[in-house]
Amino acid sequence: MNRGFFSLGSVIIIGWMVFYGCTATPEKNNFVSIEASLDTNQVTIGDVIHLTVEVGAISNQRLLFSELNVEHPIEIRKKSILKEENKILFQIVIWDTGFYMIPGYSIGISHDKDSTLDFSLETNPLKITVVSTLTGDPQSTIKPIKEPVPIVYPIPWARIAQWSFFVFTILTLLFALSKRQKFESFVPANYENIQSPYSRAVERLEKLGNKLDDKTFYVNLSHILREFVEHSVFIKSLEMTTEEIIVNKNTIPIDNALLAQWISLLSRADQIKYAREITSKNQRIEDVNWSKEFLKWAKIHWELT
Repeated sequence: MNRGFFSLGSVIIIGWMVFYGCTATPEKNNFVSIEASLDTNQVTIGDVIHLTVEVGAISNQRLLFSELNVEHPIEIRKKSILKEENKILFQIVIWDTGFYMIPGYSIGISHDKDSTLDFSLETNPLKITVVSTLTGDPQSTIKPIKEPVPIVYPIPWARIAQWSFFVFTILTLLFALSKRQKFESFVPANYENIQSPYSRAVERLEKLGNKLDDKTFYVNLSHILREFVEHSVFIKSLEMTTEEIIVNKNTIPIDNALLAQWISLLSRADQIKYAREITSKNQRIEDVNWSKEFLKWAKIHWELT
């Protein structure tokens, strides 16, 4: 009977120990404790709340951290695990006013040699109050709307300089135009009225009268013939003396006999101009008639060449 009593007692004690070790999840188990705390129990919307969960009296055991399950408007901003201190830190923000419960946080305890879960501990939920950022009398915090702040635009010095230069240039041009002298209207040349060298020479010979003295007569006669040659074949006979014409006679495109007679007339005219040689009226008429023939034959010769 005594043997049966001890056997029955042993079964009851062992069963009790197994049941207790497998089902217990209190805040303290085998001298292991867990504690959760908030840095404040009242905040305003958007303030950061610090939740600290700390496990104590751990010996040859390992902590298995889990997630903190929350719902809107509660938001977990950051989680930091401090294994050496057996702590886990949460930064929590709540986005609405009212009373809220931060749910309990569960930590598993296992042997250090393997990951077999021995038991778990869970903290109690924590209450926190979220108030509005407007406190006291709402009317006392409402301030009048400020007047619009005037916008100060930077002075565009570069643009001002450009426009100033442009205006200065326009004014300068207008001033110059107002002071400009008025020129006579341009009259286009009437080429129909321009005489040919031949026509001009003939006309001047017709006007060469006998009332002139010998010197003036032969000065004009020599000038008429020289001008005719110069304007016809572009030889500067007006600037050349009779001696220079003789030296450069090969450059004058005239028949040799006609050229010799022309040079003879120029030499006789020089004698009358400078030596005051006297001539007769008949000689004048003869020289004018020869000059007309000279003009005609020279013109024909130059037109054919």
